[in-house]
Amino acid sequence: MEEPRFQYLCSYRASFTEPQQMVGKAHFGRRMIAALTGGEVEGERLRGRVMPSGGDWARSTTTTRSASTRGSRWKRTTAR
Repeated sequence: MEEPRFQYLCSYRASFTEPQQMVGKAHFGRRMIAALTGGEVEGERLRGRVMPSGGDWARSTTTTRSASTRGSRWKRTTAR
């Protein structure tokens, strides 16, 4: 089987609401969420905007904190 080849596509910068909204206590710690308000996507062959949609959630416990970006939409403004 041939190994996959990966190539850099773009950098992704996003803006979120501040402060994060405290959702409350959940199964594995406290949940917080911040709405995605926009941002930029830029690379050698791709440039665009991050559309206001989705958001980022975080989970925190007394010993750890983890976060994961969820659901974002991009709008291409130019292709190089």
